This record gives sequence, C-alpha cells and structure tokens, in this order.
Amino acid sequence: MIDHPPPNSPPFPPQIILDPSGLYDCAAGFQAIATERQWVEHLPTARGRWWVQGERLCAWTRVWLQAHHREAWIVTEQRSPRLEAQQIAAPLELPIHWTDADCLAMVNTLNRYELADPNVAIAHYLAHLSNSDLTIWLAPPSRENLAAWLTVAMPPDGQFLQQVWQQQRPASPYFSHYQTEHKTHFLKQWLGIADAPPLPHLGPYPGPMPAPLKPDFDHYWRSKLIETQGGAIDTIHPDTQPHLAAIATLAAELFSDYPAWCTPARQGKLKPYLTPQQRQDLSDRTPPAIPHPLHSEASPQDALTWATQQYLPFRRWETLYSQEKESEAIAQSFVTWLLQHYPDLANEPVTTSLLNYNITEHIQTHIKKSPVLWVVVDGLGWLDHQHLVELLTQENTLNLETDIQPRFSILPTTTQYAKWSLYSGLLPEHESWSNDLNTAFKTLGLGERYTDNSLAKLDQDIEQKTHQLYCWDTIILDKLYHDQRDWNYCYHTERKFKLKEISARILDLLKKAPNSDQFKVVITSDHGQLFGASPQLSVPPSDLEWHGRVAYGILEQDQLISLDAQLYHLPKSMSVIRSAATANTFNRASHDQIIGSHGGLFPEEVVLGFSVLSPVVNYQPPVATVSGTGKAGNSGKLELRIFNPNATSMYDLRLEIDTLFPPEQPKHINGSVAGRQDKFIPISLAKFPELASGAEDFQLQLKGKLLFLDANQNEQSVTLSPSSSLTIQQDYISGISGAILDEFLSE
Repeated sequence: MIDHPPPNSPPFPPQIILDPSGLYDCAAGFQAIATERQWVEHLPTARGRWWVQGERLCAWTRVWLQAHHREAWIVTEQRSPRLEAQQIAAPLELPIHWTDADCLAMVNTLNRYELADPNVAIAHYLAHLSNSDLTIWLAPPSRENLAAWLTVAMPPDGQFLQQVWQQQRPASPYFSHYQTEHKTHFLKQWLGIADAPPLPHLGPYPGPMPAPLKPDFDHYWRSKLIETQGGAIDTIHPDTQPHLAAIATLAAELFSDYPAWCTPARQGKLKPYLTPQQRQDLSDRTPPAIPHPLHSEASPQDALTWATQQYLPFRRWETLYSQEKESEAIAQSFVTWLLQHYPDLANEPVTTSLLNYNITEHIQTHIKKSPVLWVVVDGLGWLDHQHLVELLTQENTLNLETDIQPRFSILPTTTQYAKWSLYSGLLPEHESWSNDLNTAFKTLGLGERYTDNSLAKLDQDIEQKTHQLYCWDTIILDKLYHDQRDWNYCYHTERKFKLKEISARILDLLKKAPNSDQFKVVITSDHGQLFGASPQLSVPPSDLEWHGRVAYGILEQDQLISLDAQLYHLPKSMSVIRSAATANTFNRASHDQIIGSHGGLFPEEVVLGFSVLSPVVNYQPPVATVSGTGKAGNSGKLELRIFNPNATSMYDLRLEIDTLFPPEQPKHINGSVAGRQDKFIPISLAKFPELASGAEDFQLQLKGKLLFLDANQNEQSVTLSPSSSLTIQQDYISGISGAILDEFLSE
C-alpha cells in the first residue's frame, strides 16, 4: 500500500530500501517493487515507501536518484547475505555450495536471538540444536569444558557453525584440541581405546563415561584382558588411566570365569574401584598361595594360624573354583598334627586351653559385668563365622571387641560330644557325659538355653530381663547343610540366607532388650563342616556303628584312624575316616556325593571361631555442675547436678575440685546415675573456703572434673561445667566492714 501525504500538508519525500539480493522479506509499511513494470509505474512518479528487490532494479534506482539528486530518499541498502554470513564466519570461508539463500537463513537464525554479539548467538543456537547445556558453549576453554564439548553430538545443520565456534575459541593450551574434525575419534584417543597414540598431556579424561562410547570401551578392554589373560591390569597406572572403575568391573567379571588370572597383585590394584560385593566376589576367586604342609612340631597357636590364614582360604577357593584337588593331601598334615598334639591340648587347664570348651570360662567372666546373649550356631565353621560377624557389624549396630579367636573343637567333631563339652566345660570322658544338652548347660548354674523351638520364650525373657545369660542354641545352619543336596546352591545361595536370618534374629533380640546397650553377644559353635561335597566311602566297615565320619569302636584299616578312649579323653574308643569321605549321612547329593558331613579331623571340621561383640553406643559426655552457698570457714552443703544423656548408667562417682577435693583425695559419692537421668546429689563440705583479698564479688569459680565408670566398667571423666561456682559469705573483703557486708547480704 502506497502512503500519501495528508491534504493541505507539505509533501514528504519517498523512502526507499534497496535489496539487491532480493532475498529479504519486505518490511512492514513498505511496498515491494520486484519487476520493471512496477518500477516504471510507481517509483519515479509517486511518493511512498518502496522496497526495491533485485540487483538490476536497485541499479536503476541508484542511477535515477543520482540523476535527480535524490540520493537522500535511500533509507538503507540491505547487505549481501553472503557478505554478512562471511563476516560472522571469519576466519572460516563459507561452504562453496552455499547459496545466498543459505547465507540468509544462517543470518536470520542468529538474528532471532537478538544478541549484539554473533558469537554468543552461535552458542545459543548450537546449544538449542544439539539439546546440550548452554554453559558448554559459553564457558572459557578448559580441560573439563573440552571433555564436555567432545561428548555433544551435533546434527548436520549445525556442523558449520560448530566449526566457526571452534575457530573462535579464545587462545589457551587446549586451542588445538578444540580444532579436531573427529570428536568421537578424539574421545576414544583420550579414553585410551583408539588405534592412535594416547594424550598423556591432557591427563585422565575428567568427565563421566560418554554413554555412546561405553560399548566401545567395554569391547576394547574385554578384548585386551582376554588377549593378555588379565596381564593388561599389570601395566595400568591408576593416576593416568581414565575410568578405572569400569575396567575393574570388566576384569572382575572375567576373573569369575578365569580365576587363575586373578593374582593377588591384580586384586589389590582393582579393589579400590569395586563395590563391596564386587570386592568380596573377587577375593573369593583369587587363588591363594598353596599352603605348605603343617609341620608336625608346630605350636598349637601356629597350627590355628596355619589353618585360618592358609589352609581354609585355599580349601575354599579350590573347592569352589578349581578342578585340582590338592587340599586333601595338605589337610592330612593337620590330621597327623592333631593326633599327636590333641592329648596335650586336652590336658591343659580349661582356663587356658585352646580347646573350644574353654569358652565357658569367658562366659562366666562376662556375665559378672553385663548380660550375655550367647549364640551357639551348630555347624558354624571358621569361614562361616567370619561371614556372620561381617553381617552383624556392617550396619554399625555391633562392634567386634577383639579379632575372632580360633579354637579347636572337642573330638570327635559331632554335636553330642563337642556341644556337650562346650556347655559343661568338661571333656567327654567325664562320668557325667550324656546326650542331654540341657543337663550339660545347667552345669553353668545360671541362665537358660533356648532352641529354635523356644524363641518366643527367649523374646519374652529378654524383654523382661529374666536372666543374666541367654543362650540361643540354633541348628538352622547345620540343618541346612544336612538337608541340601546341591552343594553349590547350598553354599552360594541358601547358606547366605541362613546366616542373614541368624544375624537379623540376633539384632532383633537386642532391640527387644531394655538394657541392650549393656549386652555382650558371644558367638560360638560346636563343630564345622567338610567343605564341598564328600564322596561316600565305597565299602564302609559293616561291623561298626557309623555316624557320618565317625564310628563307635576300633577297626584296624588304612582308611580309618583310631581314637583311643583314654588317650583322647573319650567315653569310648572310636574310628574316624582318614580321608574326606563319609560313611553315611541324612541326605546325599548327586553321584554318591554327600554334603554337610562332619565328625572327622579335617581343619574345616575342627577349627572354630569365638567372638565377642558389643552394641555400638553413641556416647555423649554427661554434664556435671557443682554449686553451693556458705560462710567462709564454716561447714555447709554443696549440690552436684549430673545430667546423663546416655542410655547407660554411671557408677563409682568421684569428684575432684582443685580447691576442695584434690586428685589425691577425691570426694567419693554414693550411688549411681541411671541412663537419661538428671540427678541432684547433696555433698557435705567441712569448710567453705575464703575468697582472696581484693575479690570483686562473692563468687568462687570451681574447676575440676567428675570421674566415673561406664556400663562396660571403663574409666571415664568429664570436666565440670563453666557455671560451677560457690557463693561465699565472708566478713571482710578488702577492708569493707563485716557489718556493711552482712547488711548487704541480708537485703
């Protein structure tokens, strides 16, 4: 539409915009002139606002205006889209195949952001097009920014402007790396998985694993680990290798299939980068060193150390992951040692014995100081004992007081003998021996024994604080071993469930106890189990009464060991199978294999654990404040206020105050302070002290501490609170008459 001046107003000159490219949209309020006819009809003869399109018509307009001296009618001339685009892209040249329309499209796209700096507009456009974080495109160059940018996949429409962005990166040590034309290949090179030299000067790749490259990373390292049989781990430098946790996970998975590749050194290098469960699985599959046979003259303590630290870890690994069977021959050295030394072990006083029945001495000691939950897990060998303690302590509910202590089981390693001795503190040769475990337990003279069938009563008794000793005798684990027919399923699955069940039950019992923070939890067993499936003795001697791996009576055969009743402190002589075979059992696995067998002399049957755990107490220091008012030189009363924020009681209270009760003569205070109690205790004072001459008030600040024993009989102390003080009534202070002072105090 052509604008005309209003009537009776002075005419105004036309306004002309030249668009040589003919690509720009005609601005609002202007009329387009795109043909020669339109130009002839309108521009020279009429006033208005005209948008002249095309190089030819623009040239006509310039000539005509110059001829009539009307150049001022030109408002502006639209720049060539190519020139404007080239200015934005500098120093890069525009793509050869780009048309003016392509150039204008780029310019218009950036102009839509209405930003003065085209470089910032480019950053906004690239972030939008790639659906990436804008900060990646605006941040200054850095190692982290480079890593983040390399992971951004750019659609084809943004490839050229990304190159512009790369060229316009500020100068930095990383400038040349920003110029890469192949971001994926550069990423692989930085991650160390490309067929190209690594980039050590950049350091380890700092970002998370780029998701698109995870399959390539895994394939590269899995192939490398297989080619080197795990040897690639040996050359890894943790400080420079990116994503070592991902490599560690791959290695752990491979080592589960090829355990021989997992050397202790490789395991040690990978452990910091694995989850707790991965570390445990890796440790399980790492082949331990093959133990040397136990020397026949080794000390009992050395024999226990050999069994727990060398033989049992190797026996477990071999049973689970190896086709070789070397451990049985090694176990024979222990059998020989035990036959030689057991008589001496049995002759040791029970108070110092390393035989399992020594535990009753520890029980007697603990119940004098605190209530005890004694958990006797039938069939709990050394390795299972370790697992149970891990479960009990992993939630930071219980603390292991000392390392698990190893013990030798009573022979033979069957419940009726080993557990009877555990409870009675006597050897099976004693005339009181019987198959009645309740009678054996009653020799302790206190507490009660609960089986799996009487747990409801245990709950009730522990809630009501009925006893000082609660003994839970559980056969959950032993029954599992006897009932299962599949060793691998039993060990890897069911065993873990049963140990978790036992752990959960123990923790639940403690929650029910009103005085749970005072408890000791003692974990013991009567015997262990043969590790793995045991072959059935091909032709067991029929004239003996067999119970698993032990029989009543003696028969001279190479495959049997004779245990003389007098020498081995037994009620009758017995025979034990020398090898890992079993005569009979409750259940049988496939192919004449028996699991859950015991009664013999192998280390896993004989060596047990003994542990003591205590509840974790979040201790908070009590608050002790002493106050009182009295006349100097006279006797009087003090008040000791003790606030105990803990659940445990405080005993044997003693007060030390520098000016009143020196450390060599502390004030002993009768009674105790219960848990969560705020208690006020009156204390007699023979003589109130005098204030020093020149004192400005009548207060004497008290400094000292309160000493006491905690629930575990450990010595504790707490400094008196800063508000501890005495108010002293004194006749003369710095020359002031007593009358004036008395008058002041009486007001």
